[in-house]
Amino acid sequence: VCVCMRVLGFCWCLCTGGWKALQNTIEQFGVDNPLTALIPPLDGVDPDDAFSSVPYEKGSMFLLYLESLVGGEEEFNPFLLAYVNKFQGICLTSGDFRDFLLSFFSEKAAQGVFDEVDWKKWFFEPGMPPFLPKCDQTMADNVKSLAQNIVKVIGDSAASGDTSVLTSKLSADDVKPFSSGQLVELLSLLLLEPSVYSVVGVLDSVYNFSNATHNSEVHFRWLRLGMKGGMRESADGALAFVRRQGRMKFVRPLYRDLFGSDIMRAEAYTVFQEFANFYHPIARNLIVKDYEAAVKASNTQQA
Repeated sequence: VCVCMRVLGFCWCLCTGGWKALQNTIEQFGVDNPLTALIPPLDGVDPDDAFSSVPYEKGSMFLLYLESLVGGEEEFNPFLLAYVNKFQGICLTSGDFRDFLLSFFSEKAAQGVFDEVDWKKWFFEPGMPPFLPKCDQTMADNVKSLAQNIVKVIGDSAASGDTSVLTSKLSADDVKPFSSGQLVELLSLLLLEPSVYSVVGVLDSVYNFSNATHNSEVHFRWLRLGMKGGMRESADGALAFVRRQGRMKFVRPLYRDLFGSDIMRAEAYTVFQEFANFYHPIARNLIVKDYEAAVKASNTQQA
């Protein structure tokens, strides 16, 4: 919808955010795990264990790849409409999708437009897809530049032993022109920088991330960053968040972070037990497994 309305930079947000979500999922599963294939082998596998962002994000990359081959969205959108009209309310396979695509674009198929498509690789091989959509990277570059500057200023502050360097060289004006998508990407980048964790409180005093509670995507990432920095208020915020937000993409990582803390694990599991019926059964089952894994890891470490 946002792409059709030409929301500024949405294609970049879609590509960048989706790509990172897919990378995170594949890292958790393992790059060679067959469950990261678009068509995973499910014989003897609990389907709940296979549930992830892979079909959403890898599938969207595949559709964008096919769209690029036929000449862009103006050529591809009529196919999507015809596909929905033909198959609505019907179960079908990936092979049915492929056959309908080649039939709809029969002239282009005859011209060899789809000859380069490695259907076997796209459908059955695990790991990251072989295609990243090309988008205008201006917004991404602005975010990356600020993230790099924040890390540099943190390094300067550590070298001088003076935390006032942070507040003197960083300003709330840095993020004023940012869209919500850019704020999401900024926090995603900062989550990857361990040097940031020890100064998250100072960063919040500059950028006021903790008050961005109106946007779940931003707030979720801030809570995770705060917890990495050992902020009790972020852990409390995470417990409040999982009481009112049931989406697995949010609650499972937050619970996983909380379970990873010896201090917060018991309290977090108590909250989970209280609100378990609020979550989707798949989320509920996977969170229990995350808790059991965290307990086992903690016991192993203490042994």
